[in-house]
Amino acid sequence: MTHHAFLYRSAHKEAAGIPKEYLSPQSDVVHVDLDVLTIVDVRMLINEASVRPLVGSHRVFVVTTRDILREAQHALLKLLEEPPATALFYFIVPQTALLLPTVLSRFHEVQAVGGVEPVSEDWTSFVQMNTAQRLTYVAHIAKEKDLGAIEQVVAGFERQAQQQRHSERMAAVVLVRRHMRSKGASLKMLLEHLVVTPQ
Repeated sequence: MTHHAFLYRSAHKEAAGIPKEYLSPQSDVVHVDLDVLTIVDVRMLINEASVRPLVGSHRVFVVTTRDILREAQHALLKLLEEPPATALFYFIVPQTALLLPTVLSRFHEVQAVGGVEPVSEDWTSFVQMNTAQRLTYVAHIAKEKDLGAIEQVVAGFERQAQQQRHSERMAAVVLVRRHMRSKGASLKMLLEHLVVTPQ
């Protein structure tokens, strides 16, 4: 079976094991780097995928995203079920838990190589806190809108959930990532949800 879509679990596209020529801009390579992939983005992929390559035998789409909305996944499934013969897709996501099983089944999944993020000093300090201290800390960084510290906390929980294969914690991480950039979302409540999710 010829695979047209490859899935890498990695926080960084440079560490995902994708052929180097696909990571540098070329005429037949399309890079899509979005925090959340929407149905509008998938429709763009569908349109672009129908365009024939200019130089080589394939057009290559390298898509890096932290989340794919459910309606976007349904549209993506249609593309992956009948991909154009001249299109190859590389998707880089932080975890496979955010994908619908039907979508995941259409990918040839590859574990990223060298994609382990270093543990920050902030996270090391955070894990030594008790629950009350953690709740105080996340309330503070949410109030200050300290995006760097917020990302460290979410990434730390994400890494921990992956290492422990903790499905409930991973589901909480996916929920937080899905809503943390939404208008009107309470960062404090989202982070508190991560803190109190059973370990």
